[in-house]
Amino acid sequence: MEMNFFMDKNYKPSNTILAEVLYQVFDYYDNLLLLVKDYQVKWSFTKSGGWTLKVYDAKKALFYLIPHSNSYTISLTIRENERNELLGDSNTSFLKKEIENAKKYSEGYHIQLFVSDEDSSKKSVVFITDLMSFRK
Repeated sequence: MEMNFFMDKNYKPSNTILAEVLYQVFDYYDNLLLLVKDYQVKWSFTKSGGWTLKVYDAKKALFYLIPHSNSYTISLTIRENERNELLGDSNTSFLKKEIENAKKYSEGYHIQLFVSDEDSSKKSVVFITDLMSFRK
């Protein structure tokens, strides 16, 4: 997995900079933000991880987005009941092995989606859309 492109605290991501860094996947990033428009978003910085975009509501983070050069990673945890729903969901069958093998933490099961092209973007949108429907 690639490292976060934004490891300098003084180099906070903006749409202008992200358009240059994400390049071909910037439109997928932009569409993802439209999908989660009802959620709050906040960039935060850690020394070990760099700048990360947190997408969240009052209860829990929906996901964290880590920008890379011409790609990004979506990192999240799913609850036990969500895991069971997703495993039975034909829309997310492409992630069945990842969901089954996801490591369990106190917050839930950790899943990462790597978006580098149109196909991976579409799959991430399907997954996030289903997850949002389970959390309503």
